[in-house]
Amino acid sequence: MSKYIVSSLLLLSLFGCGDSATDKAVDPITIQEIEVPPPEPVDVILQEMEAGFCSIDGIIEGTNLGFTGVGYANTDNAVDTKITWQINATTAGDYDVEITYATPNDRPATLTSNGVATSVPFASSGGFESWLIDTSMVTLVAGDNDIVLNSTVIEGAPNIDSIKVSGVGITAGACIYVAPVVPTADTQIFVIGDSTAANYGVSKYPQAGWGQTLQYFFDDSSLEVMNRARGGRSSRNFYSEIGLWDEVIQEIDTGDYLFIQFGHNDRDNSPDKDRYTSPEDFEGYLANFVTEARAKGAIPVLVSPMVMNAYRDGVLRNVFTEGGSDYAGSTAKVANDLDVAYVDLNQKSYDLVKSLGIEQASHYLYLILDAGEYPNYSDGSNDGTHFQESGAVEMSRLIVEGLEELNTRTEMTTLLDGVKRRNEFIVEAKGANDSIITASNAYPEGTPLTVKTIAGSTDTFNAWYSVGQNVSDVNIYQTTMPNSNYTLVAAFNGAVPLTNTNLVTLHIIGDSTVADYTAGYYPQTGWGQVFQPFFDDSKVIINNEALGGRSSKSFYENHWDDTASAF
Repeated sequence: MSKYIVSSLLLLSLFGCGDSATDKAVDPITIQEIEVPPPEPVDVILQEMEAGFCSIDGIIEGTNLGFTGVGYANTDNAVDTKITWQINATTAGDYDVEITYATPNDRPATLTSNGVATSVPFASSGGFESWLIDTSMVTLVAGDNDIVLNSTVIEGAPNIDSIKVSGVGITAGACIYVAPVVPTADTQIFVIGDSTAANYGVSKYPQAGWGQTLQYFFDDSSLEVMNRARGGRSSRNFYSEIGLWDEVIQEIDTGDYLFIQFGHNDRDNSPDKDRYTSPEDFEGYLANFVTEARAKGAIPVLVSPMVMNAYRDGVLRNVFTEGGSDYAGSTAKVANDLDVAYVDLNQKSYDLVKSLGIEQASHYLYLILDAGEYPNYSDGSNDGTHFQESGAVEMSRLIVEGLEELNTRTEMTTLLDGVKRRNEFIVEAKGANDSIITASNAYPEGTPLTVKTIAGSTDTFNAWYSVGQNVSDVNIYQTTMPNSNYTLVAAFNGAVPLTNTNLVTLHIIGDSTVADYTAGYYPQTGWGQVFQPFFDDSKVIINNEALGGRSSKSFYENHWDDTASAF
């Protein structure tokens, strides 16, 4: 028991100055001991939008019931997504923690503070409206401490209502989360599928699914991609597993779009994996997705499974059209039977991979990486099913081109109106003999670009150049697509690309009578699309930035700054 002593001095009152009467003593003040109790332990509860809740890789929402406060924390569906809290402690030590969470399936995570990590199992609570408490411990130092919850599975962390830290002398940290201002999209595009479409965290980079890169092709102020694809799922177990299709169909609304792509895991009849679905049953599950989405007023789009990097005797196979595994054909059949918008990604990807050839398709599209090429794959990778980011971007591009071919379907109008303008990305080689470089194409502003060279047997790579400037001496160079046509040149064997300093760029702005149209709209053509042949392209380059559906007012308010920034 801590004790505090209250003491007093013995006071003497002296009368006179030495020659006066006898001094008079004053009774001393009694010395007392007062027992003061120690500080009591307190519970500090940290909740969203309050002191001590610092950040989240995800959103704060209140869709599912049963939470306290203003909502709950819903992380992105990926490995390595984080929630960060802050607590202030007067004394270093270990402190008890309780976390209130909800999840329909097991979603283990790690809880870390000051370099000490503990595992939190987060077993299934039975659903997103059933809340449980998991316990753990954090190691704190005197002062401010960050507590970080880190997801370890592709589904992300469970929904978190609050974290309670118990102990003596602790208070909530000073940080307060401010939700980012994001455009409010009128329409959402839900993606359901398998690992070829799913999201991946930074620890898996450059692996990416096409659902992860699809947003780059759409105006996020009008269309928001909600990627719900999940690795390892077939049409059957995506439909039946709690927390997958049941959550999507609850969230999807009238006017939203549903992109559906399965087949990779449906054909997997491995005895240790419960996901095989016969082509006949596969058609039934696709029909379920379509009819249930339509019942909610949503618009389904069926997407056939893309090809794998599989060859027989040097010839590209299409495993999704082979006998007994014609899942591409089954997808097309359901689309025809139910009059559903259909993108034949299987054929489009087959044509792309075949045109690139084995070497380029392997190393530029699929997750086939040399040892040390990326930090996350020090031993390399030989995965011919999944994609690196550049391959996922290509799959997204092919899907968008397929959607544009559906422009006569009235239900596609909102979707196609939200497709962003694509600029030409030109990749050239200078001085090379037999080297391979990234292929040219067209992408919207902001799309991540990865260019790569594979030097031929007689070539030595020197550098990447842009407008005559050396931008990288490394064979892999990453940047983002600007709001204009863009050229990169790979220089080999000492060659130095020259820049035409007299070249003039002519920017064109306007509406649909001027705009460019992709092959899916042919023969529709804007005059800006055919303007270049009237000019000497060694002196004048046309950059057509016209957009359909824009007036002078809407173009000025929403797009003019992008055009002007390129001058």
